[in-house]
Amino acid sequence: MVFDRWEGDDESLRLWTLDFTSRMRGSDEGQEGLSSFLEKRSPNWKSEE
Repeated sequence: MVFDRWEGDDESLRLWTLDFTSRMRGSDEGQEGLSSFLEKRSPNWKSEE
């Protein structure tokens, strides 16, 4: 996902960022990324195939 610029107000951007971050951290990939960071190991990413 790539964004060129945000066209809304600051509060809308803040709310979008909070929602997006929460969804990504709650995903399997987000959990693996956080766990691998805390355990000081390489992440075991799953293929999207």
